[in-house]
Amino acid sequence: MHGLRHLQLGQNQLTNDGLREILDSCPHLESLDLRHCFNLNLEGDLGKRCTEQIKQLRLPNDSSDDYEFPATPYGFANFWEYIGSNDCEDPNCYDDLNDYAYEAYNDQGFSDESDF
Repeated sequence: MHGLRHLQLGQNQLTNDGLREILDSCPHLESLDLRHCFNLNLEGDLGKRCTEQIKQLRLPNDSSDDYEFPATPYGFANFWEYIGSNDCEDPNCYDDLNDYAYEAYNDQGFSDESDF
């Protein structure tokens, strides 16, 4: 990748070690898009190196309004687009994931005074 000049890695699980490897391997890199790469910690030397080495740098928290792909986790606008519609006529169907979380982990029927 010695001749690479532009790299777009938005919404990636990239780590600081991976970013260092990219910077070491791509000395001619001019633009780097790291939007939504939230595993990175760019405080300190690595962030300084990025700003010094890269002419056009997009950071993890930069706006993604002009991003050409959907700027949502894993490319899904919402959970229901991933699993399908949330229209459900079954009375046991949960149309809100929080309902399930609360019901599944309630302590109804348990007592702190029980002997185990």
